Amino acid sequence: MVEQNNGIDDSQKFSDFAGAKKLRISNKLKEELDQSGETVFYKYLKTENLLKSLAENSLYLASPSQWDDPFETKYMESLGTIAPQAEEDTSRLKEYSVFATCFKGDGGIANEEAAWKIYMSGSESLVRVEIDAHNLCLALCNSNFEGNKLYLSKMVYKSRNDIVTPKAILRSVKLDNEEALQDLFIKNFSLKRNAYKYEEEVRVSLIKKGGKDIDHMILSNFNWDGVIKRITLQPLNPRQPQYEEKRLRNILTYYKIKDVNSNMEICKSNLYDSKEEGEETVINL
Repeated sequence: MVEQNNGIDDSQKFSDFAGAKKLRISNKLKEELDQSGETVFYKYLKTENLLKSLAENSLYLASPSQWDDPFETKYMESLGTIAPQAEEDTSRLKEYSVFATCFKGDGGIANEEAAWKIYMSGSESLVRVEIDAHNLCLALCNSNFEGNKLYLSKMVYKSRNDIVTPKAILRSVKLDNEEALQDLFIKNFSLKRNAYKYEEEVRVSLIKKGGKDIDHMILSNFNWDGVIKRITLQPLNPRQPQYEEKRLRNILTYYKIKDVNSNMEICKSNLYDSKEEGEETVINL
């Protein structure tokens, strides 16, 4: 079991989390992470949400019912209608609720322009957070939460038919094995349509019994130190309206983040800056 609060050793691998009481990493993702060595994920989020998480040492997990894509709840809604499927199988699966937060895989930086456009709005400050995957797992293992178990899984992209018509439960799943049922639930929750394949999405999910009317869960005692490698402010296009207003907003965002954690490395994106050679530049104000 890997549970510690200090830094990680370079020799550690994601397979070290195989015995963790609080966290399970899907086998396929575990193998990929071990092969790639140092791995990072990316997350785009509102500055105010990042500041709140840093100040409270917390991680916010939302119910998929709060997300825009109605297919995210397809598996839960289909339980009991999939044939042939035993009623005793579905009755236990129906007890579960799931809450999650999403990251882009380590190849997500290649789709930077599209990602910023998806999440950016004219009036809100947005940042991209670069996450150290191994330290994320350590923080998850040391966090506190109300629920059964945390899962780190990589989305499996399927055709529309595979999502609209989920498959029945394999009879090899033992009803007296709670962990096997939870694994099955997350496996199906980790299916997504091919239309979203460009996201290379990875999820942290929490399974909880009950909680059907809850729209989110909070992981407390979540230590962000070492989890965030760097924060990038949203890119600015000098040819777009309100450029000066957005530039000043980025400056304010920089100081707000530094006020919460002065050690955070903060960069500016050079996505629309033709004078800069690098993709981003570290800010030192």
